[in-house]
Amino acid sequence: MKSLNEISIKEVKEDGKYLVHVIEYERHGFSESQLLVGSGSEVITFIKEQVGFEDENIEDLFTWFDEYNGNGDGDDYYSIFEVEK
Repeated sequence: MKSLNEISIKEVKEDGKYLVHVIEYERHGFSESQLLVGSGSEVITFIKEQVGFEDENIEDLFTWFDEYNGNGDGDDYYSIFEVEK
């Protein structure tokens, strides 16, 4: 079995293949976990839809995502892993 390297959203390439692990956390309820696989463009689209990001500037998404993701305030957490070909 091979270990996958976690990458930042800035490293996602449109034609790459990725696993995305999402932990949806509810402070006063159950947590859910999802594991998804898709291309880089599908990953970016999925994350934008999940977080409600509508700005067209992708750099703004990267900055926002780096500041928001995993900040310990009880929100969802996303991990992106590149799958080698």
